[in-house]
Amino acid sequence: MLVRLLLCSALQLATWSTTFVLASAGSISSSPNLVDIDSYFRPDECKKIAQRGQMLQMHYQGWWSIDGSDDTFFGQSLQEDGSGKPLQFTLGKGEVIKGWEDGVAGMCVGEKRVVIVPPALAFGEKDGGGHIPSGATLKLDLELLGAQDVFNRNSKRAAHTKSMKKVFDRLDFNSDGKLSQDELYRHISNDGQGHVDFASELMDVLHGPQFSKSDKDGDGLLSFAEWHPHGEL
Repeated sequence: MLVRLLLCSALQLATWSTTFVLASAGSISSSPNLVDIDSYFRPDECKKIAQRGQMLQMHYQGWWSIDGSDDTFFGQSLQEDGSGKPLQFTLGKGEVIKGWEDGVAGMCVGEKRVVIVPPALAFGEKDGGGHIPSGATLKLDLELLGAQDVFNRNSKRAAHTKSMKKVFDRLDFNSDGKLSQDELYRHISNDGQGHVDFASELMDVLHGPQFSKSDKDGDGLLSFAEWHPHGEL
């Protein structure tokens, strides 16, 4: 037991020492317009790679430096007591600085990298919210935890519109591309293979001022655009 405790203490001390060295060394980028990437851990099997449009989850530690001065710690997502939560952002949306995005592109889930970000790809001549001075080079120690595809809302709308167009075509008994009050009434009365689940909605359109209000061109018929005004084909 004593040997085990001593070993654990030695490992913990080594970890703290490594962190101190990483924080102490001054960060200098090799190029003013490119990030430097050091991948110090990569899983044997890279099952998923960070790509534009994905929602990324990662832990980070960050330091800043000016002209090679000692690194100054500015933040981390995971605290020593295990509290905190991963940073999340959509790659390619500009939700983080350009250098951060460049540094994680193509990163495997589970991979760990140190990324050196020159000022031009960080905050430039602006300060980083009061925590990072202008003209600073950043050092980011990153671990990619996950990369999920973001559901495209436009695709969802297009799928809904196509579904509603199929309903419209079923209501259009004479296939003239427009709906008359007679066609809507036939559907409500379940004549001509109507669908009862739309009956209440169609009753609102058929009776009262709703039909005339929807009939924008006043021809007494409803086109698909008039019947489903938010649809886009």
